[in-house]
Amino acid sequence: MSKKIVPPQLVLSQDGTHTLYSPAVGEHYHSARGAMGESAYVYIGSGLQWAEAPRDVLEVGLGSGLNAYLTQLWARRHNVKIEYTALEPYPVPTATLRELNYWQFLQCEGGDQASWEKLCDAPFGERVQLDATFSLLKKEEPVEQLNVKEIYDVVYFDAFSPASQPELWDLATFSRVFAAMRPGGVIVTYSATRAAGDLWKECGIQVERLPGVLGKRQIMRGVK
Repeated sequence: MSKKIVPPQLVLSQDGTHTLYSPAVGEHYHSARGAMGESAYVYIGSGLQWAEAPRDVLEVGLGSGLNAYLTQLWARRHNVKIEYTALEPYPVPTATLRELNYWQFLQCEGGDQASWEKLCDAPFGERVQLDATFSLLKKEEPVEQLNVKEIYDVVYFDAFSPASQPELWDLATFSRVFAAMRPGGVIVTYSATRAAGDLWKECGIQVERLPGVLGKRQIMRGVK
């Protein structure tokens, strides 16, 4: 996120799971129609599960931590070791994260309060092994500082919308992110704007628009 934001507000989405609302940006962190439903469909179902060998995952916009937690539980269930890196220049206060009700809704998939709070409490700038299959590195820095080459198998691009953060949906940003992906790597996002798709293609990414979820017409996935 490239805009300095005031502490976000806790909001219940329509599926009963929490999302957060940023007064400064004027947007929710997840769909108000269903935070859990959106994240599970877009990032896990259309990205992580679809990738051939998801070992190294990058998230642009850690936000509430929901995408990271869903990935951790998926890795545990499938016994797949994942190293997860999340960029978040404006972290949500830990006390706010601990109030989110994700672990209660995910108990049937192995979620529990202790594992959720351990993820919330993980310090920035240090890779932490949260369980046998999942490690997390939170980086309090913008995507503009991303300079690694061909590391990531999967990228969750979960910035605020192009209307709110156009500077994160430009050619320079996408070129930097795609350079960090391994050949064959997968990127997925909730947005499917024509402008973003054209930029992906300009960077050499194969673009696919998929059916959306929770009232959204389409989402977008790309392969390097």
